[in-house]
Amino acid sequence: MKINDLQPKVAIMMATYNGQKYLDKQIDSILNQTYHNWELFISDDKSKDETLEILKKYQKKDSRIKKIIVNNGVHGPFTNFYNIMRFVKKNYKDEFKYFCYCDQDDIWEKSKIEFQVKKIKGFEKKFIDTPILCYSDLRLMDKNGQKSNKLLSSFTHIKLENPYNIFFSHRYVWGTTIIHNEALWDLMNIDIRIPNSVSHDNYIGKYAAAFGKIFYLDKALVNYRRHGDNVSGVPHGYNFYRGLLRAFTKFPTVLENHSKTYGSTLFFIRNVPYKNKLLDELEIALTTGGIRAERFVKEYSICTAKDIFNQIAFKLILYSGMYKYSKDFRI
Repeated sequence: MKINDLQPKVAIMMATYNGQKYLDKQIDSILNQTYHNWELFISDDKSKDETLEILKKYQKKDSRIKKIIVNNGVHGPFTNFYNIMRFVKKNYKDEFKYFCYCDQDDIWEKSKIEFQVKKIKGFEKKFIDTPILCYSDLRLMDKNGQKSNKLLSSFTHIKLENPYNIFFSHRYVWGTTIIHNEALWDLMNIDIRIPNSVSHDNYIGKYAAAFGKIFYLDKALVNYRRHGDNVSGVPHGYNFYRGLLRAFTKFPTVLENHSKTYGSTLFFIRNVPYKNKLLDELEIALTTGGIRAERFVKEYSICTAKDIFNQIAFKLILYSGMYKYSKDFRI
């Protein structure tokens, strides 16, 4: 009996664009996983460099690189992910037990998938027939692949102690660290045209928070490359003085971020397969503001940041409803 016969099958979905400089290291880290029963699906956003040639070279090397498609629709980092997600969902129904997502420029630890599958299987035994998502910490490395001793959790509070915080902040679940089960995959509506302003990892996380369970794995399973062209940046915590400075100089940016977050949350609520009490109350809070928003924050113990200035900004923007008048609130 082959080892693959004993391992649940994992789908890995990758989005690429002009990734020739770092792509080979990421794919090598997938090929070198201690877990073997996976298949890789890739959507390329019409790269202008040698990305497609590199991908085809690896596909000849390993048949588990199952499909490479080109995104001929709306372009952008998140719509490119939705493109490959739609492809897998349409063409590989009921074939996979677990699902992972992959950026083009990071490096996975060899035990990433094996560790995550073991953990999520344990949670499934406890929470039978429940949509489950697990995500982990990341270790920072420079553009040359030199690992540091710095973890992303040292820069921002990524541990999602209250799952409902994910509807108000994008700082928690990072896509390249995700693994989730088939129950969550079956729930997700990706047939719709999702705007590029709605990040795939936060969209998936919202499904888990609304209908299932989210678990943080306190281990760095991904080496996160910082090279200046990353789609996502490293959030920063703020001490008293830095927070005060940000309150005065960066408020437009804070408002813009909240506007995008609340807009993507309303998009999510209005496209789920069914609503529950949480989502009904959340929609009222976001569309009404004021007392209804304050009641929601208190009822669900929402707190998206530890420093006082971010807390004040969060409540001011939400309660006043000023985000609805921002040019970034488009959904």
